[in-house]
Amino acid sequence: MKFILIDNSIIDVGGHHYEYAMHVLRAAEKAGYTPILATNRRFKANDQSPWRIYPVYKYGFWFRLAEPLWYRLAKKFSSAIQRSLFSLKIKLIFSTMGFFASIRNQMGEYLRRQIPNISFAVVFYALAWYGYRIVHSFLVFLWSIFPFQDYLRRLFGRLKTFIRVIFSLIVLLFRPPDWMSRWLADYLKMRQFGKDTWRLFRQVRLENGDIVFIPTLSHVEMLGLLQYLKKDPSSTQATWHLLFRRNLYSGREPDYAAQDEALRPIRNAFFQFLENLPTHKVYFYTDTEELAAQYNRLLGVKRFRALPIPHTYPPLECLHSDRRPLRVIYVGDARAEKGYHHLPRIVQDLWADYVETGKVVFIFQSNYNTPEGEPEAIVARSQLECYPKDKVILIKEPLSSEEYWKLLSSGDINLLLYDRDNYYARSSGIFIESLALGVPVIVPAGTWMARQLADEIYRYHVSLMQKMEILKFRREDELRWRRHGQPELNPMLNGELTFGGADAKAFCWLAVPKGATHLLVFFKILTSNAFVEVFVDQLDKNNKRKRANAVILSHGVKENFASTLVPLERDIVLIWLGFCNAFSNLTTIISNVQIAFLRSDAFSQKCPLSVVGLIYNHPDEISDCVREMVDHYEHYRATAQKFARKVYQRHCADELIKEIVSTKLSDVPMENGGQGNESKGSHRWGI
Repeated sequence: MKFILIDNSIIDVGGHHYEYAMHVLRAAEKAGYTPILATNRRFKANDQSPWRIYPVYKYGFWFRLAEPLWYRLAKKFSSAIQRSLFSLKIKLIFSTMGFFASIRNQMGEYLRRQIPNISFAVVFYALAWYGYRIVHSFLVFLWSIFPFQDYLRRLFGRLKTFIRVIFSLIVLLFRPPDWMSRWLADYLKMRQFGKDTWRLFRQVRLENGDIVFIPTLSHVEMLGLLQYLKKDPSSTQATWHLLFRRNLYSGREPDYAAQDEALRPIRNAFFQFLENLPTHKVYFYTDTEELAAQYNRLLGVKRFRALPIPHTYPPLECLHSDRRPLRVIYVGDARAEKGYHHLPRIVQDLWADYVETGKVVFIFQSNYNTPEGEPEAIVARSQLECYPKDKVILIKEPLSSEEYWKLLSSGDINLLLYDRDNYYARSSGIFIESLALGVPVIVPAGTWMARQLADEIYRYHVSLMQKMEILKFRREDELRWRRHGQPELNPMLNGELTFGGADAKAFCWLAVPKGATHLLVFFKILTSNAFVEVFVDQLDKNNKRKRANAVILSHGVKENFASTLVPLERDIVLIWLGFCNAFSNLTTIISNVQIAFLRSDAFSQKCPLSVVGLIYNHPDEISDCVREMVDHYEHYRATAQKFARKVYQRHCADELIKEIVSTKLSDVPMENGGQGNESKGSHRWGI
């Protein structure tokens, strides 16, 4: 039996697409399957490859890989012309002629301010401008006395309209609008994907029991696959497993309803695919539970489930030595979505106390994701290049698999500064790789990555109750809760704290016992998939705010509890504690609120705030997270290595193969609500 992995975006040995395929095919071979890899046509296979490779796909998943050669050359030529014209324009603006053109209406004032010994260029331009004004005035005079003014005005107006129409047609012909370009690119990709798949399986004959796994595709490639499946009768011999890894919706669930109409074409594409496959065994997956919920919402029925992320190696032992500085790394393309533009600020903040003192060095992968690079990345890399090259190391070329592995495994702290709206549901292979290796991470709040850490952080905070002295412990029913803006209303009812609406915080005041060094807050989130923002304002005896903390918390993967540990300033006597929904105005319910004031004895006063990794709310907090992790590095590395075993057990290629192989058709929920027993004429759709 064969295990055939199709990834039309693999163009070389390196990158996440190839790494993913390598892990999966090795596990498939270990499970007794014959591994086969189908790649982009640009991929150059070598004789030492451990499996058969078929470079048959013309277009990749990404648009820049899907562009035909002639289009890329034409775009490059057009960009060169535009750059040349822009350069010429700048030179003219800042030339002598450009200067005189800018002051043409103040020429007299300019000449009066000059000494008599002025240059020939000034005299020539002044005389030319004077002559132009004489000719212009004369022509205006002739126009005013010409008897056919209206006729010529109409004639010139129609001629101008005609020229504008012709020019617009030329522009549309050579530069179609964005929607037309996208539609044409999608159409070409769809047709070509079907043809290339047909070409692949004329070389690789499908047999009963074969597995075809496509780990990166969109609805466009899916419709191209449909064209092949309808034509080739032998395609029913194999089971087809399709993995979708891109988010459909942006933001979070309260924002989804407003986006449904824009996603209608994708929904229709799925329905078209499903309704035309009455005899094929096709199964659908994502790589996070949040993504599965998005796709299931789109279709209105649960057909997607989450697979492990096989970007994992066995955990490493701690290799750090106190004799060398900690290596703070950034891995991946230099692009705004991954937060590359935040790096200069971090380096600057830590320079005096941590870099110059030899505590840390920075190693940043800095190759652009496009040949030109994104504007934010270009500016950020230019700023980083100003630092000493032994303190801030920039890797400006794409990495091979070996180089990538060396960078990741040699890192001590990994910065994953992803856009939290795009990565609420999407996964990060680098994140899973880091955790599986035992490398501590710094990630944004409100993301899938933060949720993976929430359970471990909660357990650590529970353990602090045994390690630190408890000065005061308060439960929810012992506190006087109020609603912000409506203090007469009590948001606590039957042990549940309810808040919602615009700027609707539930809050209470807490008296701080003398000697307290930390505030520990626990609560249980009852509203599904809600993110709760917790505000802790610390006030002194004069009611002056000494410090304000705001953290965004969510429940973890297994537990519904959330927690936060806040260090307290000296000489504070009062705390304003508030809760609100972090990303929407929807009503949110929490319960089991427990608050503890702790004094650190066994620990230093600045005891570690978290385990495994740190979660920041705002990019301004990233530098503080790095400081916290460097100051308590042995703690974070030890907890990350302990957690690495759990991550590797879940997210490894062996588990992925096991789940794909064990998928049974009887697991498929049918349209009529039954399971497994299909009625006559029903479609055999996978989940």
